[in-house]
Amino acid sequence: MRSILALAFLFSTLCLAGDDIAAGTYSGKWEGNSGASGDFRITVTGAAGAFKAEVMFTAGGEEVKPKVTSLDITGSKIKLVYAYEIQGNQLESSVEGERKGNALEGKYKARLLPDAGVIDEGAWHATVAQ
Repeated sequence: MRSILALAFLFSTLCLAGDDIAAGTYSGKWEGNSGASGDFRITVTGAAGAFKAEVMFTAGGEEVKPKVTSLDITGSKIKLVYAYEIQGNQLESSVEGERKGNALEGKYKARLLPDAGVIDEGAWHATVAQ
């Protein structure tokens, strides 16, 4: 009996860890290795094979709504790239993450365009809005 319960618990844990990303709004925070941080939101619309995404984050207390230039959602994993401007500078961020339960979490890298290299990188997490 104990082994059946243990297997059931293990199976349910594995299922939660690998939930597919679904349409919805995921809100949370980002934190850079530079010490900067802010709010972060991804809104996913559509269905598998035809997903679209919008992103919003705050930087220095200002709300930034970048243009998503690339999106790949495969199962529980998300990869997206978005472009934006801050204080006259053109930037691009690449984000990778995975759904775990009712949250998405992952890493990001921000770079100054056209080719100045990575200016910050860090982690982000966002929970699906109920």
